[in-house]
Amino acid sequence: MLEPVRLAVDDALKGRARRQAAGRALPDHVRFDLPHDATDRTVVEAVVDAAKAQGWRRIAVEDPVTGKLSYRKLWSAPASSPTSSCR
Repeated sequence: MLEPVRLAVDDALKGRARRQAAGRALPDHVRFDLPHDATDRTVVEAVVDAAKAQGWRRIAVEDPVTGKLSYRKLWSAPASSPTSSCR
Protein backbone atom coordinates (compact mmCIF):
# COMPACT_ATOMS: atom_id res chain seq x y z
CA MET A 1 0.00 0.00 0.00
CA LEU A 2 1.31 3.43 -0.90
CA GLU A 3 1.16 6.56 1.22
CA PRO A 4 -1.78 8.93 0.58
CA VAL A 5 -1.16 11.87 -1.74
CA ARG A 6 -2.97 15.22 -1.66
CA LEU A 7 -4.11 16.19 -5.15
CA ALA A 8 -3.51 19.76 -6.32
CA VAL A 9 -6.99 21.04 -7.19
CA ASP A 10 -7.97 24.68 -7.56
CA ASP A 11 -9.71 25.85 -4.37
CA ALA A 12 -12.07 28.02 -6.43
CA LEU A 13 -13.68 24.92 -7.95
CA LYS A 14 -16.74 23.54 -6.18
CA GLY A 15 -18.91 20.42 -6.41
CA ARG A 16 -18.83 18.38 -9.60
CA ALA A 17 -16.19 20.58 -11.27
CA ARG A 18 -13.85 20.03 -8.30
CA ARG A 19 -14.39 16.24 -8.34
CA GLN A 20 -13.78 16.14 -12.09
CA ALA A 21 -10.55 18.15 -11.72
CA ALA A 22 -9.40 15.77 -8.98
CA GLY A 23 -10.19 12.82 -11.25
CA ARG A 24 -8.09 14.35 -14.02
CA ALA A 25 -5.18 14.92 -11.60
CA LEU A 26 -5.25 11.37 -10.23
CA PRO A 27 -3.38 9.58 -13.06
CA ASP A 28 -0.34 11.77 -12.34
CA HIS A 29 -0.04 10.05 -8.95
CA VAL A 30 -0.93 6.46 -9.82
CA ARG A 31 2.06 4.14 -9.87
CA PHE A 32 1.87 2.06 -13.04
CA ASP A 33 5.54 1.09 -12.87
CA LEU A 34 5.24 -1.22 -9.86
CA PRO A 35 6.10 -4.79 -10.75
CA HIS A 36 3.18 -7.18 -10.47
CA ASP A 37 5.07 -9.28 -7.94
CA ALA A 38 6.01 -6.32 -5.73
CA THR A 39 4.26 -7.86 -2.75
CA ASP A 40 3.47 -11.28 -1.40
CA ARG A 41 0.01 -10.42 -0.07
CA THR A 42 -3.36 -9.54 -1.52
CA VAL A 43 -5.22 -6.24 -1.13
CA VAL A 44 -7.57 -7.92 1.33
CA GLU A 45 -4.62 -9.11 3.43
CA ALA A 46 -3.11 -5.62 3.33
CA VAL A 47 -6.39 -4.04 4.48
CA VAL A 48 -6.72 -6.52 7.35
CA ASP A 49 -3.09 -5.92 8.37
CA ALA A 50 -3.66 -2.14 8.28
CA ALA A 51 -6.84 -2.48 10.35
CA LYS A 52 -5.03 -4.55 12.95
CA ALA A 53 -2.17 -2.05 13.08
CA GLN A 54 -4.28 1.14 13.02
CA GLY A 55 -7.41 -0.10 14.77
CA TRP A 56 -10.69 -1.26 13.25
CA ARG A 57 -12.46 2.00 14.19
CA ARG A 58 -9.95 4.25 12.43
CA ILE A 59 -11.01 5.93 9.17
CA ALA A 60 -9.82 3.74 6.28
CA VAL A 61 -11.24 5.57 3.26
CA GLU A 62 -12.96 8.88 2.64
CA ASP A 63 -15.06 9.82 -0.36
CA PRO A 64 -16.40 13.35 -0.91
CA VAL A 65 -19.77 11.94 -2.00
CA THR A 66 -20.42 9.01 0.34
CA GLY A 67 -18.29 10.09 3.31
CA LYS A 68 -15.93 8.22 5.62
CA LEU A 69 -15.64 4.50 6.32
CA SER A 70 -13.76 2.90 9.18
CA TYR A 71 -11.92 -0.35 8.55
CA ARG A 72 -14.78 -2.15 10.30
CA LYS A 73 -17.44 -0.59 8.06
CA LEU A 74 -15.27 -1.04 4.97
CA TRP A 75 -14.88 -4.73 5.82
CA SER A 76 -18.62 -5.25 6.33
CA ALA A 77 -19.87 -2.97 3.53
CA PRO A 78 -19.83 -5.55 0.69
CA ALA A 79 -21.79 -8.08 2.74
CA SER A 80 -24.46 -5.55 3.67
CA SER A 81 -24.73 -3.91 0.25
CA PRO A 82 -28.12 -4.43 -1.43
CA THR A 83 -26.33 -5.03 -4.75
CA SER A 84 -23.90 -7.54 -3.27
CA SER A 85 -23.57 -10.75 -5.23
CA CYS A 86 -21.55 -12.42 -2.48
CA ARG A 87 -24.57 -13.83 -0.63
